[in-house]
Amino acid sequence: MSAAASLAGWIVAIPLIGVLMWFSWWIWNANNKLDARILAGDLDLLTSPSFSISEVIRAPMGSRVDAAQTMAVQQLPPNMMMVPVQLPDGRMGMMPVRTAVAPVNVQTIHRPPMH
Repeated sequence: MSAAASLAGWIVAIPLIGVLMWFSWWIWNANNKLDARILAGDLDLLTSPSFSISEVIRAPMGSRVDAAQTMAVQQLPPNMMMVPVQLPDGRMGMMPVRTAVAPVNVQTIHRPPMH
């Protein structure tokens, strides 16, 4: 092999090696940044056009990420309260329960006998 061919090979190889090294560093850096954002709990990842979320690992099987709509909070009557209950599928939910205490504005029908 001639010296000119060897020199031409190195002229082609050195830029290719440089591009491969830069590309490897870029992938490594992007993965480290993504890991840091996940650990920080960055919610912008859910709506980012750069990432496609196909699976949420720390969620029950079949879970999905949906856009939540704002709901109006309804005031409970004074004789109601919310208690946590476990649903049949294992999830926890809040259920309204009537309390035994009657509201203040309720009057009794029967008056005690007067002697």
